[in-house]
Amino acid sequence: MEVEVKTLAEGKVGLVAFAGEIDFSVLGDMRTALDQALAESSSSLLVDLSSVTFIASDGLGVLIDSQRKAEENARTFDLIHPQPHILGMLRKTQLTRLFKIFETVDDALATLP
Repeated sequence: MEVEVKTLAEGKVGLVAFAGEIDFSVLGDMRTALDQALAESSSSLLVDLSSVTFIASDGLGVLIDSQRKAEENARTFDLIHPQPHILGMLRKTQLTRLFKIFETVDDALATLP
């Protein structure tokens, strides 16, 4: 798994872009990246899944935990362009009720106050 963490919109928005496979062996790095982005952003966290080829159920659990942390800290937590098979998994597990999903980072940024 590769990960890039950055802030957008003058520090208001954290962006974490993952690439490759998210399995048990990278969960610690995944959690660290999401926690770092939450700490650095003041209003929103966007998680770009467009280059993720596989995500284990434990990886979904990390996303859920991070979404809860964001909510507890009055931040939004949205997903960007999951691949079709990952989007299908999110739908089957009804996680699309928990996460807003956008096609692009710009689409997500356009909805922020």
